[in-house]
Amino acid sequence: LKKFYDFLGLNYYQHIYIEKCHFFSPTPFEKRIKITESMCVGYY
Repeated sequence: LKKFYDFLGLNYYQHIYIEKCHFFSPTPFEKRIKITESMCVGYY
């Protein structure tokens, strides 16, 4: 899991979740990183 955090450039204390991008609120309300055309990683 640490390699995934490193790959995304996130700190280890941040919480992450993966879901389809169209479920996310617009930025800056929800922070996200797009990993495929339809899937995003959210973090807080």
